Amino acid sequence: MPPKHHVVDLTVLAGLAGMTLFYAYDWYSASSHLLNVIMVLPLTALMLCACLLQFFFSARHKAAPAQDDTAAMEQVPIMVLFGLYVLSLNFLGFDLATFLFIAISLRLHGERRLLWLASYALVFSAATTFFFSAMLPYEMPLTFLGFTS
Repeated sequence: MPPKHHVVDLTVLAGLAGMTLFYAYDWYSASSHLLNVIMVLPLTALMLCACLLQFFFSARHKAAPAQDDTAAMEQVPIMVLFGLYVLSLNFLGFDLATFLFIAISLRLHGERRLLWLASYALVFSAATTFFFSAMLPYEMPLTFLGFTS
């Protein structure tokens, strides 16, 4: 019988693949319009391929050594920051919230060069805001970068 953590991992993987298939069925039955298919079908295929690859890799590899809990606890501030980022999108705007999320994340991961940190966060948030403003058919709340599609 496989180790308990392999059973749990494969159960989570099967659940993720099942939810992906359910979502694919749901969006296709709701609207098979070309614009909807272009956005969702590649991501669905990518997700299912990732699940399949992970299934084969986890079935082939032996049990991983036990991990230290301190490594997992180091990720808690980033998870809290991401939650705050999601909650702040409507009132800060996508551009400003993304800038702050990237800048604070880099700072939490040890980046000390403030000019590089601010420049990277600015370029990334501007590029991301431009991309999503051009791709999404509805207006996003923005603070500074009023890109129009």
